[in-house]
Amino acid sequence: MRLFFYGTLRDPDVRRAVFGARAGELSVRPAIMPGFRPHCARGGDFPVLVRRTAARARGQLVEGIRHADLVRLFHFEGRHFVLSRHLVVDPSGRRLGAWVLLPDSPRRASAKPWCLRRWQLRRKSRMLLRLGTWMLEFHRFGLCSVDIAWPVRRQLKAWRESGDLAD
Repeated sequence: MRLFFYGTLRDPDVRRAVFGARAGELSVRPAIMPGFRPHCARGGDFPVLVRRTAARARGQLVEGIRHADLVRLFHFEGRHFVLSRHLVVDPSGRRLGAWVLLPDSPRRASAKPWCLRRWQLRRKSRMLLRLGTWMLEFHRFGLCSVDIAWPVRRQLKAWRESGDLAD
């Protein structure tokens, strides 16, 4: 499965915290998603994508995602994001389909643009401390503790049963 990461998951330390040892097995390369721009979420230190016709969101194309990785990803992201399929452009100019996590409502975005470098300098260390505890909860209690909305659980189950995702 191919995903497009546009926010904090572009940072290798965050990917390791979320995916554990599997982070090193994922194929990661730069990409652009036309028609969107990252903005700060309302009340949060993370980005959400906002549709803007002439904009381009920088990010990473990530391949090799398995079912268990998606469960961890949704635990990390929380229940206010949904997977949506969009076209992204890789460094060679090829347009590829990829799944991207978008906010479930455009009202989740503030008017303030979000910048990865600024986030890394100002917020990353604090977030990694909280993230360690958050992902530890996932390890300790497994799927019972996962913060995944029921529609997403049904989508994950359907993908797994279709064979599109490996375990």
